[in-house]
Amino acid sequence: MKSITLWIPRDMVGESLKKCSSVLKPNGVYITTIPSANNALDSLTTKAKRKVFGRGQTSVMVLASPKGKYLAEIAKLSEAGKLKSVIDSVYALENTTDALDRSRTFRAKGKLILKVI
Repeated sequence: MKSITLWIPRDMVGESLKKCSSVLKPNGVYITTIPSANNALDSLTTKAKRKVFGRGQTSVMVLASPKGKYLAEIAKLSEAGKLKSVIDSVYALENTTDALDRSRTFRAKGKLILKVI
């Protein structure tokens, strides 16, 4: 298993490797869970380039189905402090419109949490 120097989850919704490459390290990996033709093509071409040149940024498209055992593993990683999310702000349910307004600014520096309890 390869070690990760720094991993900070960022929301780059709708973005591509091309738009995000300036924030990646030269050999960084762009990970997306959005299945699209462009993302699939990026994954294939960057993987081929890395094989040929031995370096370069890579795009990886991750597809998974929601299964209890996967969620349990994610929970274990989180509880062990090995998985952390960056939280921009927390909103009470009655402030849903404020959360939506913040989301639409595209300036959130992490996840927006809507507290339903």
